[in-house]
Amino acid sequence: MNNIHLHIIGSESFANLLSELDLNYRVGFGKNLKFNNQDSLVRVIFVDQLQISEIKKYFLENIPTIFLLSNKDYLKKNKLSLMEFHVALFVPIELLSFKEILNILITKYNF
Repeated sequence: MNNIHLHIIGSESFANLLSELDLNYRVGFGKNLKFNNQDSLVRVIFVDQLQISEIKKYFLENIPTIFLLSNKDYLKKNKLSLMEFHVALFVPIELLSFKEILNILITKYNF
């Protein structure tokens, strides 16, 4: 699992934290996606920081994505469903658990 690019949307402080921890991931922040096609891409989206209209487009793309939610009823309330390579997690999340879930998601996507 080399060359993993994490694209963080909705929390610059989380992107900075991951960069400082040096977990062997390339970390990008913002809505404009920039990565090498040879990298494995995973988006990490903090849904509470975005408008629902913007979030819905991410649910339509079958790109490995981790949606971080603070409300357990968010998906049901907004009639959103996860695709095959989507994972919904609830904050706060422990970073080592996040890393393991991330590795599982990438393995599933590459398989």
